[in-house]
Amino acid sequence: MAAGNSHRMVLVVDDDPGIREALALIFEFEGWSVSCAANGAEALLAVERDAPSLILLDLQMPYVDGEEFARTVDERGITSRRC
Repeated sequence: MAAGNSHRMVLVVDDDPGIREALALIFEFEGWSVSCAANGAEALLAVERDAPSLILLDLQMPYVDGEEFARTVDERGITSRRC
């Protein structure tokens, strides 16, 4: 891992377990710590617990969808930038 990147944490949020697993493997291979969530409700708990550097978010999920998750995170001031 490069200097200055000691806490590179990505949260992968997707209801498809195959996609979560594939993305987790790619990021782990690149030296990232990875946390995964199957829906927006799980992701909200993970964000509060882990404070990820990056969130990869599926928009179409059960329970709390990606757009609702993003709104909630923005309202709580949890993230600093959004693409």
